[in-house]
Amino acid sequence: MSFLDSVYQRAKEMRARVVFPEGDDPRVQEAAARVEKLGLGVVEVLRRFPDSRAPFLAQHLRSRRPDRFPTDAAAAEALEHPLTRGACLVGIGAADVMVGGAVYPSADTIHAALWAVGMARASRRCQVPSTW
Repeated sequence: MSFLDSVYQRAKEMRARVVFPEGDDPRVQEAAARVEKLGLGVVEVLRRFPDSRAPFLAQHLRSRRPDRFPTDAAAAEALEHPLTRGACLVGIGAADVMVGGAVYPSADTIHAALWAVGMARASRRCQVPSTW
C-alpha cells in the first residue's frame, strides 16, 4: 500500500466533517466534489448566503476574542468573511477541519483559525501579536 493509499484509507475511516468556506470558486467546488466522491469526508461547501448558525458563530467569536469582537455587529461583520465563518464552524464543533486559502491569502486563513479555534496547548507559549 502506498503512502497516499494509507492516507486515503485513514481519511475514509475518520469520516471527518470538512468545510470548504470559499465555495464560490470553481476550483474549490471541484476539490470538494472530489473529496466527497472518494469518500474522504463529509463535505460542506459554504456559499454567500445567510447562515442560520450565524448567531452561534458570533457568540463564539465574541467569547474567544472579546477584545477583537466587542459587539455583535463586529462579530457579524467578521463572519461575512468566509474563512472566519468556516473556522468558527470548526471552533463550535460543527466541522472537524476547514480547507481554505484558495481565494484569500494564507494569512487570512491563519487569522481566522487563531480567532475561532486557537493553537494547540503545546503551542500556547507562543505569543500572538495583539494586532491580529
